[in-house]
Amino acid sequence: MKARGLAFAGDFRDFTSAFPRTNCRCLGSDDSDTIDRPATRGEGETTIVHGIVLIIALLPAMLSAQTGQRQNVWGPLAYFVGTWEGTAESRSGRGTAERECRFILDGSFLQMESTHVYDLSAQLPEGQTHEGLELFSYDRARKILVMRQFHGEGFVNQYVLDSLSADSTTIVFLSECLENAPPGWRAKEQYEILDDDEFIEIFKLAPPGGGFEVYWETHLKRKDQ
Repeated sequence: MKARGLAFAGDFRDFTSAFPRTNCRCLGSDDSDTIDRPATRGEGETTIVHGIVLIIALLPAMLSAQTGQRQNVWGPLAYFVGTWEGTAESRSGRGTAERECRFILDGSFLQMESTHVYDLSAQLPEGQTHEGLELFSYDRARKILVMRQFHGEGFVNQYVLDSLSADSTTIVFLSECLENAPPGWRAKEQYEILDDDEFIEIFKLAPPGGGFEVYWETHLKRKDQ
């Protein structure tokens, strides 16, 4: 499939100044809030001690259950663990791609680091290097995989797993929100697994009210270990 272009950085950068910054307040941060504290030591303290003892007793079982859950929730995403290299193609030109994927923070998250280096072309007289970082997590409340994608140009996209083929070889993430992008835009990441050591990543964008178009395509093969 021929990519239709990498207009992400050029098209979106001018929009970043149009969005005002807002301050966030944490629940319960109001200075008027008060916390009731026991005035004397007694039954309340004894209950707290018993609770701590119970937590310590149950902790090994809780940790074991969490470890098992982490191993189960990743499903086909565990396939991507390792180092990869290949080619990248966009409207601006062609280039090379490298990627490293690993579990971090005791297996709580899956991290992907990518670098695309585009060759010199009429559109890119000085070439271009695009760096990206993806962090995958499992939202236990919604029971769904979430991906947060950070672009070197300052854009942050948050996705959720949208579809998974019956044979687990086509994985699609659909954006929930785009940070530093104009309102109404949507993004889609599609992974097509070809075999044990080769896959294609397709990044798509859709303007407000429009359909998705391919912005770049990356073809990666697993590097020899």
